[in-house]
Amino acid sequence: DYRWRIGVPRDGSLASAGVQPTVIQWEGSHPADRLPDVGCRLEALTMRHAQSQALLQSLARAGLGEAGIAADPQGAGLTARIRVPGGIVELGP
Repeated sequence: DYRWRIGVPRDGSLASAGVQPTVIQWEGSHPADRLPDVGCRLEALTMRHAQSQALLQSLARAGLGEAGIAADPQGAGLTARIRVPGGIVELGP
């Protein structure tokens, strides 16, 4: 049911150790359109990378400057805080 195009090189490498978003162009419906709203909301997203400030500037140039992503130059990876019906869940390293 789902078809997409994705901006990942043939070798599978991810930009900035996987911290930068990968571009996906959905062809047809988006999978989220079929999911029921169960009350989960993204509270915060933190990008951890030595060049996190430069990466955030790159996102802003791409039109994602108001995405509410925090930058942390320590460590590597992404951390997401998600409000679920039972409280807050943190995903990440």
